[in-house]
Formats: sequence, C-alpha cells, structure tokens
Amino acid sequence: MKLHSKHTPFLVAGIYLFVSAVYIVVSTYLAADIAEAPLTARNIELVKGLLFVTCSAALIYGVCHLALSRLRERRRHNQAMRHAMIRAERRATTGLLAASIAHDARNELTLLKTDNDILQRRGVPNSMRHSENSSTNKPMPLSA
Repeated sequence: MKLHSKHTPFLVAGIYLFVSAVYIVVSTYLAADIAEAPLTARNIELVKGLLFVTCSAALIYGVCHLALSRLRERRRHNQAMRHAMIRAERRATTGLLAASIAHDARNELTLLKTDNDILQRRGVPNSMRHSENSSTNKPMPLSA
C-alpha cells in the first residue's frame, strides 16, 4: 500500500479510531468482569488508561518516524540531483567555452595559413615573410 495519497491521513485516523474503540469496549467489559470491588475497578481502569496512552504514543512515534525518514530520504535525493545538475551545467559551460576558444583559434590559424599561401603564390621567400614584418608589426602589402 502506497502512503502517497491525499486520503492517507484519513485512512490512518480511521484505523486508529477503530482500534481504539475496540480496545476501549473490550477492555471495559473485561475490567467489569474482573473487578470485585470499586477499588479494583479503579486500578484496572488506571492501568487500562495508561496502557492506551502508551500504545497511542508508540503508534504516533512510529508514524512520525516513518514520515521523517521518508522526508530525509527525499531531501538527500533532491540534494544529489541538484549537485548532479550543477556539475552537468558546469561541464556544459566548460564545453561551450572550449568550443568558442577552439573556434577563435581556428579562425586565426586559417587567416595565417591563407596569408602564407598568398605570399607563397607571389614568390615571397620564407625569410622575408617573418623578419621584415615582425620588427615593425605592420602587415605586409598583398599587392605586387
């Protein structure tokens, strides 16, 4: 039986009411049959009341313990899911950043390769391509 229904509190209360009523009725008849004097009847009713309160407290403890255990387990599960989500978002962000950096680096390398190909087609020697322009930081003119 799943305890996730919104009718569960009514079911638990109904079962408790039924069991309590049966206990009170049966124990009252038994106490009346056993008691020989009013003092004995009073003692039996006292023990019966204390037993009822003790059993009720144990039942309430058990239900609360079960509910709190489930609540703790759900909280642990939610925290684990939250941490997993954060880790996944970090990995996704890192992947996007790496892809962006790789894309920009590829663009720069493509530009350098294209310039090198143009200079090779024009017959500019390798030594002139790097030495002249590296000291002045001016682009080499592409027109001949």
